[in-house]
Amino acid sequence: MTRSESPDLSVRQRLHPSSPFFNAARHLKKLILPAIVVFLVAQAASWERWLFLFVVPSILYEIYRFFTVRFHFATGEMVVRDGWLFNNERHIPFERIQNIDFTQTLLQRWCGVAEVRLQTASGQEPEAVLRVLAVPVVEEMRRRVFEFGEQAGAEVPPDLTTGWESREREFEVEDDGSPSPAPVSDRLLLHLPPAALMKLGLIKNRGLGLVLAGMGLAWEFDLWERFDFVEKVRPWFSDATWQRIVLLVAGTVLAGFACLLLFSLVWTFFRLYDFRLTRHGDDFRLQCGMTTRLSATVPLHRIQFVSVQETVLHRAMGAVSLQVETAGGKSEGEENASMSRRWFAPLVTPGQLTDLVAEIRPGLSLEGLDWQGLDAVGRRRLRRRALFLALLLSAGLALLFRPWGGLAIAILVPYALLHSAREGMFLAFSHFAGGIAYRSGAFTRRTSVTFHDKSQVISLHESPFDRRYAMASLHVDTAGAGTAGHRIQIPYLSRGVAKSLGEELATQAEQAAFRWS
Repeated sequence: MTRSESPDLSVRQRLHPSSPFFNAARHLKKLILPAIVVFLVAQAASWERWLFLFVVPSILYEIYRFFTVRFHFATGEMVVRDGWLFNNERHIPFERIQNIDFTQTLLQRWCGVAEVRLQTASGQEPEAVLRVLAVPVVEEMRRRVFEFGEQAGAEVPPDLTTGWESREREFEVEDDGSPSPAPVSDRLLLHLPPAALMKLGLIKNRGLGLVLAGMGLAWEFDLWERFDFVEKVRPWFSDATWQRIVLLVAGTVLAGFACLLLFSLVWTFFRLYDFRLTRHGDDFRLQCGMTTRLSATVPLHRIQFVSVQETVLHRAMGAVSLQVETAGGKSEGEENASMSRRWFAPLVTPGQLTDLVAEIRPGLSLEGLDWQGLDAVGRRRLRRRALFLALLLSAGLALLFRPWGGLAIAILVPYALLHSAREGMFLAFSHFAGGIAYRSGAFTRRTSVTFHDKSQVISLHESPFDRRYAMASLHVDTAGAGTAGHRIQIPYLSRGVAKSLGEELATQAEQAAFRWS
């Protein structure tokens, strides 16, 4: 569709006519697995069978929303209206929109529609969820919003303290002789082939969530008692030798682990199939998914926080994961967490990480940072805390599982000493010209960076133990801190160092003039 054929969003728009159908299917999809379990194990007169009638009001509500939801674009803002008896009207300024994510299932792609989420900095939930819109409407929406952001950003003079660089725009000449910006092409930054997705499936191990869900269903519907699992397994062990018992247990554990691994590989492959991270002007664009296609846009100038995760399996495979945060993020584990925050760069090599960090903040190199680690007092406190927790847990196990529970101390105390030693060696911070970086972890290591122009609150915290040792912890909060699961909270600093660093960060953040966009 050409620019002249683009939908006119200044006129009130409805949801797509297929919206009630897709929303009804969305509610029914959530009930498929519970329905199968209920109808297989519940008795004919069981009350659980009637729970599925509650889906009827949900479907009626979605039909009601189709007839009442309207949206249109006004000057510099998007207006969303919904309701009939009780009218709600929201005005969403373009500059507050952090991301516009859209999702397409296989059927939605065939119908040319998508589900849209508008993420802002106002809270943890999306500011608006529009299910569903025609794809041309979505594309025009994204173009209008992010072109507005680029024009607003172009009016801000380059500032060396914020790390922004001035941009030179290329121009074409229209038929009437007036200059217009040249079209910007996408530049591919990262593409994950199937081999990389298999590595990611091994690292993430999503099968554990399926096991926990299955155990919860078994507990809820008393499946353990109904199938009498213990009695069915007892004959296998009654007359077996210890060698056979060891083989049976080992085989069961290996088979279970293989199933979990297979599920994780399949889930990762379908979820992140054909993952692409591209750069379009000053925006990052993400796309992935085989059956359900996910798409997200992350404006470069709205990135608040950068975090790198490296587990033991990451290091074994020579890779890391990179996440970014924009304002108003949700925690990583929540169901509706934005795709752009969860999967910015799921698996990259150290060389690719260097290039991506430079794309996000020109001139920044994590390898070139000057790290300052813990002093002797801080490492000693870290070791004492780990020993205390190990001894406390060992005492609890000894009381609960006498007499063998006392053996836990032989395992937990050495592990606590090893863990605290490794964490003490890696834990450090680095204050550089454009912001501050913090790293922590013993076996799973995380390195996070935020910038002076994105810092909101800088605070010092002292516990009673901190005051005893004349120490403090320094916290640096941004509008989006929390999504990546690793906030900048530097512990075990001497009080003088913490106070001096906090004052310096506050001064530089004030000079950098915090900006949402």
